[in-house]
Amino acid sequence: MTNGNNLPSGLPPIKRCRDYHLYDYKGNRYLDLYLDGGRALMGHKPGKTMLPLKNSLEKGIWAAYPSIYSARLEKQLGKLFPKHPFIAIFANEERARAALGTSYDTFSLWIPFIPREDRLIVKPMLPGLDQTVIILSTEELPPGDTISPVLLEGIIRNFHDFTLFKERKDFSLWESFDKYKDWERKGPCLSYIGKGDYQEIVQAALEQKVLIPARPELPLYLPVELSAYELKALDKLFSSK
Repeated sequence: MTNGNNLPSGLPPIKRCRDYHLYDYKGNRYLDLYLDGGRALMGHKPGKTMLPLKNSLEKGIWAAYPSIYSARLEKQLGKLFPKHPFIAIFANEERARAALGTSYDTFSLWIPFIPREDRLIVKPMLPGLDQTVIILSTEELPPGDTISPVLLEGIIRNFHDFTLFKERKDFSLWESFDKYKDWERKGPCLSYIGKGDYQEIVQAALEQKVLIPARPELPLYLPVELSAYELKALDKLFSSK
């Protein structure tokens, strides 16, 4: 059984998060391979995103009024996605679907470190923030929404931090997960392709204090840092039949 957030129902309430780990109220530590659907790929406290959010809140500019940050975000995205000159930002998926109509389903969700398509749905890499939707395309797009400067400034910093993350981290650890016959890796994603009972794997992982998505169609997200103990535990989990 699962809850509505694609997580196993056996996962207890979480007290705090740090890097790639979750801590419950009993002091147990869990290795997080769900990573909020990939939004926590840089960790649960990525970069210094909270600082610009705090600064914007103190200015009192919470509402969705025109601001300088829309242009700044487009400039930041232009550096990350130079082959996608057309950008539209929407408050949520419903608004994006309303603007794009049936063509929305032809766009692909952007996953870092995986080759990009011509049409992308990009969501900020901020754990818990899954409302703002950024549409990128090689073709002209309809106008987007006016977004709160608080969110825009935080998202700008978030993508700046992601640029630094790409430059400074070593991602060779991910290659060590290519050896498991029941799992397929693409970039940071590890997908189950075996024929066994996936729910048994979910529960076995939870018993080892490892969190993976409750549904097999959802990929695991690999951290960039793992201890020797964690690597050994994951090897046992992914090698099991």
